[in-house]
Amino acid sequence: MGIVKSIFQRDASGDDTGNEKQVLTVNRYPQYQISDPSPSTNAHIERLRAKANDHRQQYRDLSGRAKEAYETGYKAAAHTLSQQAHANKKDMEDANREAVDLLIQQQQESINQGEVDLHGFYVDEAIDCVRDVLNQHRQGDLSARHQLTIITGKGLHSTDGVAKIRPAVIGYLMKHKYTYTLSPGVITVDLQTDARPRPAGNEQECCVIC
Repeated sequence: MGIVKSIFQRDASGDDTGNEKQVLTVNRYPQYQISDPSPSTNAHIERLRAKANDHRQQYRDLSGRAKEAYETGYKAAAHTLSQQAHANKKDMEDANREAVDLLIQQQQESINQGEVDLHGFYVDEAIDCVRDVLNQHRQGDLSARHQLTIITGKGLHSTDGVAKIRPAVIGYLMKHKYTYTLSPGVITVDLQTDARPRPAGNEQECCVIC
């Protein structure tokens, strides 16, 4: 199930009209939970990302120890360490999923109006989000729009200044034959045609930014 479906299923009062669990109403991490989405939401997202990173490091450490224990014949210990590693992996995924829910909820109205901002997403999350928003628009579940504006940024804050989300999104749009145009930090998708995409815009700019 797509990452944004549970958000789109909620009605104006915040109630969930489907079977999806409302992440924001479940106090799974009381030491991190903030009761009302507000300007402090960004700080909450950062804490969730930090929590996920801690669990990722624990997962890697425990996985390595489990492998070492197994190779040296301590299979019972290896099994225990492996279980602990997978528990940390699940906690990592849960924290990241909650962060994504918050990122999407922040811009729900903008998404309804045909604009999605991918700042703060990891690459896989960004692709999932784009896929689900495009599907929602095509199915008519969101406000009728002729185009979707995807804000990818220029990758200036990426590792080594190399954009990751922008080329990944372009690759997804090409694979699924969307028509789109490029401009600095933005991709505009034509929702009226399924023709093979023909990027428009300055070709030199595309080479530098994509």
